[in-house]
Amino acid sequence: MDNIGEFVSKPRWVFVGGAPRSGTTLLQALLSTANFSNDYIAECGYFSTLITSYIHGCSRFSDQTKYYFKDWQNFNLFHRGLLQTVLEKISLNIGNPETLLLKDPLLTPHFDLVSDLLPEATFIVSVRNPLPTVASRLQVMKRAGDWTEGDFSKVERCCDEYNFSYSGILRGRASMESRLYIVKYEDILKYIFSDIPADFRDNLRLDKLWGSSLTDINESNVGPWRSQLYGGPITPSDDHVTDAIISKAIEDIVLSRCGDTANMLGYS
Repeated sequence: MDNIGEFVSKPRWVFVGGAPRSGTTLLQALLSTANFSNDYIAECGYFSTLITSYIHGCSRFSDQTKYYFKDWQNFNLFHRGLLQTVLEKISLNIGNPETLLLKDPLLTPHFDLVSDLLPEATFIVSVRNPLPTVASRLQVMKRAGDWTEGDFSKVERCCDEYNFSYSGILRGRASMESRLYIVKYEDILKYIFSDIPADFRDNLRLDKLWGSSLTDINESNVGPWRSQLYGGPITPSDDHVTDAIISKAIEDIVLSRCGDTANMLGYS
């Protein structure tokens, strides 16, 4: 297994991420219109669990994992090969696209680790002002019966989720360098695509947005996470979400807890 990575092919691997409710689905759907990419596809949750396993193996290496591998380098090589093999299998199953485009917001906090294990991968991250992001998350929680007005502990939880989501790219920004692209959701809504990688930007097909032979968007647009924007044209019509649910007290909490992260992402 030490050499497992040597026999897999090397398609281009691109991971889309961002905080929940920050526009990751729209960004993925937009990028997937490029003719060299796979169509829009559901989230790569299975792949993400492999990173969770890696994190566990690292955290318990000294008292557990070391007994199953020759040394630390062998463990890293094995897991790198495992990730490569899974990506190859995914690519084969969906028609071997020139660029394999995958998305999972829950993988985003670990993009720095994925980058270390897969130094050939590219990362495109959707960022959004924390106020509407938290407002949208609270709406999801409210529809699920998990939040009521004045429950500030849940507001704090959403803020912590926002900060954690972007912690990986903020840690790894220097080492990821040119393989990391940060795209503002607000820019996408204004049809400003300047921060999207040039090859994607030059091949976007807005007439193909949400079109997919791989995944039915309507299957995931159900339950408390549903959005009226899924499956429709790009529109700034969700800007009202902040006023609809953000009180002054909630705004103060969000700005206090998420301010530093937002500033590092380009929001003042």
